[in-house]
Amino acid sequence: MESEIEEWLRAFAKAVRERDYASGRSLFAPDVLAFGTVAERAEGIDALVARQWRVVWETTRGFEFDYGSLRGERHGDRAWIAAAWSSMAATGAHAEGRRRTGRATLVLARDDRGWRALHTHFSLTPTGAV
Repeated sequence: MESEIEEWLRAFAKAVRERDYASGRSLFAPDVLAFGTVAERAEGIDALVARQWRVVWETTRGFEFDYGSLRGERHGDRAWIAAAWSSMAATGAHAEGRRRTGRATLVLARDDRGWRALHTHFSLTPTGAV
């Protein structure tokens, strides 16, 4: 994947780790549509921050994408990305130190400010149980 796309992922992962909501917001379109691990659906960056990020980022440590799993394509000023991610649970009676893994799919568009996420879908790794 192109270095500037990977740089976007690294910047987002850093924002999560540092709970830097301002930097995270700068990477997203104002009208982003997101599906999350907590928020079923968040329309707009304010809803995403309030209903997903503020809930999850505060209980997360060591968030990072698995850059070896990164797949995607760029078509001009648009790109899609799929990658695995991992983190550690930081709070909770039985969650402290528990490793969490998941997958992310993102749609990015480039404008005069750089790459911005138009859509994200973060999910936990399935357990296989039915």
